[in-house]
Amino acid sequence: NCKLDSFNEVSSETVKSYIISLPCNKAITDQLPLKVFKCILPIILPSITYIVNLSLSTGQFPDQCKIAVVSPIFRGGDANDPNDCGPMSVLPIISKCIENSVNQQLTNYFENNGLLSDHQCGFGKDHSATFLALDMFDKIF
Repeated sequence: NCKLDSFNEVSSETVKSYIISLPCNKAITDQLPLKVFKCILPIILPSITYIVNLSLSTGQFPDQCKIAVVSPIFRGGDANDPNDCGPMSVLPIISKCIENSVNQQLTNYFENNGLLSDHQCGFGKDHSATFLALDMFDKIF
């Protein structure tokens, strides 16, 4: 009987920790490089936190955060074959902050309420696809 009615507000410290954790070479669509973004973070952090919390409380995702730059990424094989490429979406930093906040809260909700199967792999903490392969190997042999 567990119910997720809404998302909780996140603190400025949570938003700051997430942004600081991003590598400076991380691709973003913002006009400022991430390194500069981090330098001015103390000034803009209250506004970013406000936007993240507004999105969480209203369920609305800002239109500007929906715009991604999609680039083909070579996955191996024939470099001239488009089928050997996959898409990579580069998003604005605020979009990444909102996504991270939702991901953390949903993951905690699922884990705290026992909603993920022990055999759910690829999304849960410490449950990669490799974990699934090893688990299946143990069951077979």
